[in-house]
Amino acid sequence: MNSQSNSPTAIGGRDHAVITIAATTNIQTTPLDQRIQETRWLLHPSAGNESCCIFKVRQCLVEINNKTYQPHIVSSGPYHYGDQRLEMMQQHKWKFLRDLLARTPSNGPTLDHYQQVVAAMEEEIRGCYSETISLSSHDLVEVMVLDGLFAIELFCKVGKLSPSDPDDPIFNMAWVFANILRDLFRFENQIPFFLLQKLFDESKPSRKDSDSSLAKLALDFFRYAVETPEQVLNQDFTTVERKHLLDLLRWSFIAKPYDHSPQEESRNVRPLVQLIKYAKKPLEGTRKAMQKFVAGRKGNTSPSIEFIQSAKKLR
Repeated sequence: MNSQSNSPTAIGGRDHAVITIAATTNIQTTPLDQRIQETRWLLHPSAGNESCCIFKVRQCLVEINNKTYQPHIVSSGPYHYGDQRLEMMQQHKWKFLRDLLARTPSNGPTLDHYQQVVAAMEEEIRGCYSETISLSSHDLVEVMVLDGLFAIELFCKVGKLSPSDPDDPIFNMAWVFANILRDLFRFENQIPFFLLQKLFDESKPSRKDSDSSLAKLALDFFRYAVETPEQVLNQDFTTVERKHLLDLLRWSFIAKPYDHSPQEESRNVRPLVQLIKYAKKPLEGTRKAMQKFVAGRKGNTSPSIEFIQSAKKLR
């Protein structure tokens, strides 16, 4: 028998085995230029431009309290699109869109028209977000049409320019309305104001004739959360150009050279002091505004009334 085989052999008191390693050839490496082309850039190329105005919250802040920066009931824009927690209100957006289209005259804008309007602004819309939006063109247009018209319908229904369903839970359940208010404030939950303005102008045939601007309607709506001074709401909004709704709200609290009555001048009260006073009492303003809003609707025995009355007793 041949003693030299593949089995271990004793050499110097140790067992040894011969292991054959196949030579490796033609190792494939990805060329650097190909990797550059294939890389999905998280930061949008326009993130450093002035046009970029909608950002993600810094991770160090998110780690402290993630719930503070996430929408609780409704998404607005692409950052939180598709979140299953928000599906209930996502379906309600389609209801608002259906109502708007049903009210629109036959010679007015159609859904296809709104989609074409938004599609023409796609590149400009993407440039407003600091992070690259992975949505396809079709999906991004759908998100912007749906979210934009939802916000406009919400403002118009509250402003009584559009009819509202008396049984709509948005207006009959106080916690729903309050959460929508807060979500539209959130940093990541914004859409460009120029898009809202364009959809507002295009959808004019679907509502009552009114001189109210989009900015005024939005600030009137936000008064249910923050008590905005009357001099802010009474000014001319035709030249107001803001980045988004949160920027509009911020702008409303910046001191401006208002014309004051003799009584105000005699008190020597500066506008900025008044604005700070209002900003320090948002909860009190919310209670009063919500009570006024719900009481102004039909059927004052709704659960919302009972909720607000109970809240007042707890103060």
